[in-house]
Amino acid sequence: MRPGGRGIELGVVLEDGPERVYMVPGRVQAEVLQRFGILVPDYLRRQLDFGVGA
Repeated sequence: MRPGGRGIELGVVLEDGPERVYMVPGRVQAEVLQRFGILVPDYLRRQLDFGVGA
């Protein structure tokens, strides 16, 4: 997982193997990351909430 990628400034790329890569819009990142079992710290959650589409 890395911030940005593929020419999109805001968002998180979730990689599920070499074939499936997901770009998650900022406003839903925290929720989706938690579904993947990734805990999102409060300070990072605030940043994500103001991401793409917020």
